[in-house]
Amino acid sequence: AEGRGDAVAFGRRFITNPDLVDRIAGGHELASTRADHIYDPGPQGYIDFPTRSD
Repeated sequence: AEGRGDAVAFGRRFITNPDLVDRIAGGHELASTRADHIYDPGPQGYIDFPTRSD
């Protein structure tokens, strides 16, 4: 692995940041995860997070 990780996982960060790759690449702040939505059976907390606005 020459000093690099064999695997990197983001899981929760993708839920709250639908544009996660762009945020990381651009050095932008990540939206925080809301613990009260992690295991909610409805769409709230899974599909209602906006992308970053410029």
